[in-house]
Amino acid sequence: MAYIKRDDATRAQERCFLCDAAKNGDSLLIWEGKETFAMLNRFPYNPGHLMVAPVAHRADFENFSASEALELNQGLQVCLRAVRATMAPQGFNVGMNLGKAAGAGVPDHLHLHVVPR
Repeated sequence: MAYIKRDDATRAQERCFLCDAAKNGDSLLIWEGKETFAMLNRFPYNPGHLMVAPVAHRADFENFSASEALELNQGLQVCLRAVRATMAPQGFNVGMNLGKAAGAGVPDHLHLHVVPR
């Protein structure tokens, strides 16, 4: 709960964990493309909660290159197949929270949530 309730000043001083995972590797990293990657969520909503993100620190999906947008969706497909094969969920919630007002926990680095249900 401390992570969720932290204030804006604390968030501004934190390093981007998505950038760190992309550059330095992370034990939660499960897939890497050329421009995007997927990892387990450190604070999952449900078991199997994954995130797909660009390597580049970018907030606005409309500014993605065509290759980044395509690879983000390819990463989504990889994640859906892997979770379906290992967990057999009845469904998925897939989405992005774009901007702080939309609930983005990391508003400056877009990421796609994949939540098995």
